[in-house]
Amino acid sequence: MSTVKQRKTGKNSKKQKGKSKSKSNTGSSNNASPPKSKKASSKAKFNQKPKGKPLIPLPLIFRMVVSCMFLFSVYAVKRYYVSKYVNKTSDGAAEKTTTTITGNLTIDDDFNDIINVQDVHLDAATFEDISPRITQLPQTASIPNLRVVKIDQFWSPEMALHISNQIYQEFMNPVQRNESFLFSVNRGNEKIRGNDNIHQKTLEAHAMHKYDRFSYCKYEYRRSLPLYQQLLSYLNSSEVTRLMSKVFDVEMIGVSDLFVSVYYKDNFLSTHDDRGLGHYAFVSFLSQDWDFDENGGALNFNCAARHKRQESCLEIKFGFNENVFFKVWPDSVSHFVTNVKVNKPRIAITGWYFTHGKGVHWPGIAEETGYGEK
Repeated sequence: MSTVKQRKTGKNSKKQKGKSKSKSNTGSSNNASPPKSKKASSKAKFNQKPKGKPLIPLPLIFRMVVSCMFLFSVYAVKRYYVSKYVNKTSDGAAEKTTTTITGNLTIDDDFNDIINVQDVHLDAATFEDISPRITQLPQTASIPNLRVVKIDQFWSPEMALHISNQIYQEFMNPVQRNESFLFSVNRGNEKIRGNDNIHQKTLEAHAMHKYDRFSYCKYEYRRSLPLYQQLLSYLNSSEVTRLMSKVFDVEMIGVSDLFVSVYYKDNFLSTHDDRGLGHYAFVSFLSQDWDFDENGGALNFNCAARHKRQESCLEIKFGFNENVFFKVWPDSVSHFVTNVKVNKPRIAITGWYFTHGKGVHWPGIAEETGYGEK
């Protein structure tokens, strides 16, 4: 009972306090001015002039302007030098000039700086008169359907060195290699790319090759990089397609597929043909001072005879900046790349041109490259 009484008295005391407060308030309100509305008070605060220092001191505004001008100047200088695409590197006593292709290079300025076409005569009446650098290999009875055309010094000397040096530098730097290249192997006709478990993938590729199954392992330059995109645009240009059309006496439309490959130690490509990829294949070799006898990596064409189909009847040992073209449709000759034996990058651009007509499996190319016939 005592507890209940204390609670009651507590409540009554609170009520009394509340009443006294309300009385005092009403009494004071009679003498005070009426309360201002919220809108009126906010307007008064807004119209009130600031006292003392301004909200943003003038020296701070000045520093912000100077900082913006400095950042803009840094950006402008960087933009200017990037547009030059020139990085100088030294190799022993000799100094090489390399081009890092990082932006939208165009062929509007002078195409002779990219492709070596100064001595090319597209109005020539015969194949021999097109250019002294263009030759056709003699056909061999052991591979009757093979026609090989060589173009020496395909790229301009400066551009060939630029491409070769950039690929070499990016590949030999382990961190940059992981960013610029994807290690590629196959499972049947499916290509698998990824830089994980490279050693194990290499062993599995060799095991497949040992049992005469189609197999390969190599590095491929990422297709999203600016260098790849520019090489594709150069080889798709009207200047090159007109030259190819003249050489093979057929209208070349463009490149159906293209990749930049690096074969390193223990990398190879087993016997295969190029059906469905295009009509004319090409390899642009860009390794400097490459010794095929010591290093491996030669391109070989298989014999046509059934009992010799696993043997090579023609071996091609490229020179630097040499392009080799050969027809792969309707008759495609099997070929392979021998195992690379050294820790040096074998650099090459490989692709296919297509013409009007059948023979190109566009769905497969679109899946492989992200682009198809356009």
